[in-house]
Amino acid sequence: QVLKSSSAENLDEYYLRINNKKNENWQNVIKNVNKIRELCEKKNIEFLVVILPDFSNFSENNSLDNLYIDIYNRFNEDEILTINPYKSLQKEFKNNEKNSWISSDDNHPNGKANEIIANEIFDVIDTNKLLHIKN
Repeated sequence: QVLKSSSAENLDEYYLRINNKKNENWQNVIKNVNKIRELCEKKNIEFLVVILPDFSNFSENNSLDNLYIDIYNRFNEDEILTINPYKSLQKEFKNNEKNSWISSDDNHPNGKANEIIANEIFDVIDTNKLLHIKN
């Protein structure tokens, strides 16, 4: 299934539509996340979800902020350990989200943004004792 935004729909509206609980896309996400979780459980692998936000807006009035919180809450309701690094990214890049981009025309996360995400992942792994290191 290819997800397309209509020309009259802005990016925020598109994300809100495809992540609506009743949307087929969201139902497929849940189904596939549960398949991965079951596979991890069978292999005794710890499972967690990291929510990666859209990197085009970290302002205080980002209309997607509530969506990230809602997605986080949905996964937690299903007892899926979830990391939402949005607030940390917003704190660092709210004055200029382009400082989080890999290049001026590619809004994938750069090294600094990935470092922030990695630190949040490490904190959750450490706090929840998910990694067992043998000395």
